[in-house]
Amino acid sequence: MATVACTRCQAQVPAANAELHEARCGGAPNNNNTTNTNNNSNNESRPMARDVPLQIVRELTWARTRPGEVVEALRDRLQHYKGKDYSPHERHGRCVVTKEGPAVVMEAIAFVEELLSSPLGALDESQDSLNLSGEDHIADVGQTGTASHDSSDGTSAAQRVARYGTFEVWGECLWYGSDAADARTIVLDLIVDDGVPSRGHRRGVLDRRYTTVGVAYGVHCTFGRMAAMEFAAGWEPNAMFVRLRLQAGPVKMAADVLAKAKSKSDTAWALGSCPLCQAAIKGGRVVDIPQLGGKLHADCFKCASCSTALAGGAYKVHSRLPYCSPCFADKHGDKCKACGLAVTGGMVRCSLGTLHVECVICASCQKSVGKGRFTTAGDKISCEECEAAAKAASAAGGGAAVGGRPPATSTSRGSRGPGALSSAGSIIAAAPKGAARGAAAAPKAVAAAAKAAVAKPKPKAAAPKASMGKAKTLLDGLCMDYASLE
Repeated sequence: MATVACTRCQAQVPAANAELHEARCGGAPNNNNTTNTNNNSNNESRPMARDVPLQIVRELTWARTRPGEVVEALRDRLQHYKGKDYSPHERHGRCVVTKEGPAVVMEAIAFVEELLSSPLGALDESQDSLNLSGEDHIADVGQTGTASHDSSDGTSAAQRVARYGTFEVWGECLWYGSDAADARTIVLDLIVDDGVPSRGHRRGVLDRRYTTVGVAYGVHCTFGRMAAMEFAAGWEPNAMFVRLRLQAGPVKMAADVLAKAKSKSDTAWALGSCPLCQAAIKGGRVVDIPQLGGKLHADCFKCASCSTALAGGAYKVHSRLPYCSPCFADKHGDKCKACGLAVTGGMVRCSLGTLHVECVICASCQKSVGKGRFTTAGDKISCEECEAAAKAASAAGGGAAVGGRPPATSTSRGSRGPGALSSAGSIIAAAPKGAARGAAAAPKAVAAAAKAAVAKPKPKAAAPKASMGKAKTLLDGLCMDYASLE
């Protein structure tokens, strides 16, 4: 059997059980000299996955012993609803789609207010025996993606916990959701109990009979994360079975059992099939992109060219394929008429076409014009000074190049793409057929050139910070979480 060294205690553990071992590992003793002393408040408020179970135990005790603070936290939660979408500030724009909206939060507040005069007792931690049942379950359904109290082989929750001890009273709460949820959010989710008519999680967390809890936390392939809370009173662990289980790791299901369970996996959400991978969407991180057919897995929403993840960011759609902004510009966006490269930033549009701001260069003096005034008479870029000098020379009958400079032959950008000009400001229109080369311009043409007014690029209307097109794009790219309780 393949083994790996635990990064915390250096013990050799089965590779398949490494994550769960580390989740409950207390680490090697007297290792304070290796502790990172640069931890900040953000790190403390967002504990590592291995610390989440203990954090959840503490938050459960907080909820039971300080109902007044729970009421205030729930009232604050009400401020972050828009319809049935819940968007707490820690999600940074990502919303959690609920089934009942704020009404169930008001109901939870009323329930907790009844406890203000007689708070519940704290819960003892049992992270060395009672939690093992939850770890077994996460190792199982975390792979199949289902949301159920029963194991893939049909073992009930009560049978799982009975492997490791006896109890007088016992109950299990399962939470599924994003890794963005901290321990307090998980506990408040259980107290709100959205979408569960029996409100069994709320009653379980706030059940006076329970005195002990064991918590497990790990990965779930549909929702992202999963927490299993095993509540009990009169818990008596079986020392021999617990020791054997700690040595062997979580109970393993046969491959055919897991495959069968995965094919029949079910959750509280039925969101159709992902247009990109064709698999059913049963919850977790989801984006809604109408241009691609509607809801799809956030993990499937990637740039068709470079595979960059697009959930939560800007994107473009072309021929029903999603692209990040740079790839879209390179493959389907405007190309600079001067250098032939994609235009992704500042640009100037004129009769010659679209140009980078830095590619707007006078054909005569090679000075950068940028967004300044220039003309395109004769299909070439002329700055204001050169145009004025050319008109003066033409009026005097000279007709010579300004300052005696030869035509420009260089460009300000390196390699040119297809369709680029020979120089940034050079003439791009072909001479008419039959035109006499080297002949003096006809009087009417000279007069027309003399009368040409100095042109200024068509000004753009003042734009908001994001155009309507980009705002729509960003909105469509936002990621939604479909969580669940069981």
